[in-house]
Amino acid sequence: MKLNLFSTILIAAAALALPIGASAGTNLNLDTGAAVGSGGDIGYTGSGIAPQGNAALFPTGAGGAVAFAEYSQAILSELGAAYTKTAITGSSLVVNEVIAVQTNGGNYAKLLITAVSSASISLQYQTYGGANASGTVTLTAGSSGGSGAPTITQILNNYGLVPAGFTNSGIAQGSLFIIKGSGLADPSAPAVLQSSGSPGLQTTLYGASVKVTVGSTTTVPVFYYALASQLALVMPSNTPSAAPRSPSPTTTRPARLTPFRLWPARWASTPTMARRRLGGGDQ
Repeated sequence: MKLNLFSTILIAAAALALPIGASAGTNLNLDTGAAVGSGGDIGYTGSGIAPQGNAALFPTGAGGAVAFAEYSQAILSELGAAYTKTAITGSSLVVNEVIAVQTNGGNYAKLLITAVSSASISLQYQTYGGANASGTVTLTAGSSGGSGAPTITQILNNYGLVPAGFTNSGIAQGSLFIIKGSGLADPSAPAVLQSSGSPGLQTTLYGASVKVTVGSTTTVPVFYYALASQLALVMPSNTPSAAPRSPSPTTTRPARLTPFRLWPARWASTPTMARRRLGGGDQ
């Protein structure tokens, strides 16, 4: 029996304050490596890096990658009174500047500026303690709106890749599906399949998160991989099979809401299939 059931999907900038959904003042929680709408430890205003809450900063100088590597947890903890709540601006807001951070969680972190303009700043970061977060992030300053929003071109079942409109298209509950488009994740995100072992697949990856909304119910899929042009996720088995009402998205600069057919669960997702899509010609 053909099911005429549709859900909506939107990409939300939720993990790392990336260009796909960041706006002026988007904050970064260095204890977790996650972007948050408020709070966190730092925020980029377009003219500086501002500490948030009780976080404090110290610009150590433009020592580049060599100095960044040398700043250990022990050295960062010895800076003591050098940490202040003063924003990093002017001559300290330059490429290769290394910034020491004392986080709201009482941990120490370091930042390396790798690119900077009035529109955005790219950072390499490492935190000692908390979630021991590390990686790269781009904070984008500027007005909110759709110009930087991700673009979705297709939502497909990972197994058959049958496009919407065909009777055998659609996504089963609990199965793998892919989203194709542009600006979906960090442009520098590596093509790496995530492990389903402990602690399990994550709901945010390289700056991307996905929400599936059916009527008034929203579920959050987990990722197998995330690239700027393609995401692979698992459709939550508890996503209800019910015709949706018009959702009211509140996320910053979301992707256009995109309908797709949702089928009842018929098979389980497997990382093997995700690996095939990631390594083949379907990206």
